Amino acid sequence: MAVTLTAVTAYLRGGQGGAGTIGRDSVTVAVTGSPAIGISTAPVTILEFTDNQCPFCARHATTVLQRIRREYVETGKVRYVLRDLPLSIHPYAPLLARAARCVAAIAPNKHLAFHDSLFAHQRGLTADTIWRVGATLGIARRELEGCARSSRFDEAVEADLQVAAQVGFSGTPSFVAGLTPAGDTMRGGSWTGAFAYEQFKAVIDSLLIRQAAAPAR
Repeated sequence: MAVTLTAVTAYLRGGQGGAGTIGRDSVTVAVTGSPAIGISTAPVTILEFTDNQCPFCARHATTVLQRIRREYVETGKVRYVLRDLPLSIHPYAPLLARAARCVAAIAPNKHLAFHDSLFAHQRGLTADTIWRVGATLGIARRELEGCARSSRFDEAVEADLQVAAQVGFSGTPSFVAGLTPAGDTMRGGSWTGAFAYEQFKAVIDSLLIRQAAAPAR
């Protein structure tokens, strides 16, 4: 998927990207079993490894991701998958990761609103913030806290941490972008950092061109 990294590198060398690093030209990651935004038949998939207490993730989620959702996800061109990479420097990150998975299980239609609200309330965040955000969405504190403080999703979060390590991600947000696979895993270019919307647009548009030119499967 070198076309993806070519677009990223060209954009960054132009001095318009954010702080971050370019990863390998091609990595392989699973895209099933994780919360996703958009239709499964979208031609392009972007996978983000995120930390809900990471300020760079918040910057991406509250600005760039909103535009990606409007321009590409809601128009059926991109499926956006979320995986967890709670960093040890953020004390609430593991609890936040489990809480987000709990909401996805308890009320799947509210997961996206929970995701957005957590980032919007990131400043001064405490454990109580999580339960208040859930309550505003109609999720009872007892149910959400009981789930998030249990071991129900420990294995899933640990699996994401292991995959992130395998592909060389140690910071957040980290991304893989590629053509949507027919199976459970995708191959794509990778990078880490809170980059500008234009960088994502260059990557997505290059992949859409590649997909349009590919033989029908």
